[in-house]
Amino acid sequence: MTLPSAKINIMKHTKGIWRYSEVFKHITTSKKGIIKGSKGICDIVSFNKSDDEIRANAKLIAAAPELLKALSKIYKSWDNWELEVSKKDKDSCNDMYKLWKEAKQAIKKAT
Repeated sequence: MTLPSAKINIMKHTKGIWRYSEVFKHITTSKKGIIKGSKGICDIVSFNKSDDEIRANAKLIAAAPELLKALSKIYKSWDNWELEVSKKDKDSCNDMYKLWKEAKQAIKKAT
């Protein structure tokens, strides 16, 4: 089974490591909240959510660029990878193909 080739869009999001400032409820590229030279990503505004859920959502948003980069590396390593399919390995190859398709869809959604 050969995985179909696919192009990944160039990532256009704000570069740098994103961080969550719990004090300012803000995602930024700064280590210390909103300071000169940092780039604001978004404010975290949430209604009817616990502080723990707000913090967890903010951490997920802040980790998004790193998650996307890691997933893109995995996806690219699978691109054009030919899987040797034997009767014995067919199910595991199908599982890998499903994961590859999920990665492709997630990357497409994020870029």
